[in-house]
Amino acid sequence: EGGLLETVTHGQTGVLIEGHPTPEKLVAAVNALEAIDPLSLRAACETRAKLFDESVFIEHLGRLVEPHALDEPGYIVAASSETKQGV
Repeated sequence: EGGLLETVTHGQTGVLIEGHPTPEKLVAAVNALEAIDPLSLRAACETRAKLFDESVFIEHLGRLVEPHALDEPGYIVAASSETKQGV
């Protein structure tokens, strides 16, 4: 999915508009956003943002790549925020 569909959790970290945005849909989205408690919104956004931290990305990528790494000397696989040297 990517973009807003991946980063925004509808009703918790923001409001998504289905289909083509119209003035009516924008008004409804602003009204829905205003109904969310600002402190809850901030906390949810900060929690969600941590999922996209560089160290999390590197860890997930390492889990995907490492099982498929070649058994060749010198390959490098990133895991967590550390780099491991293949032997």
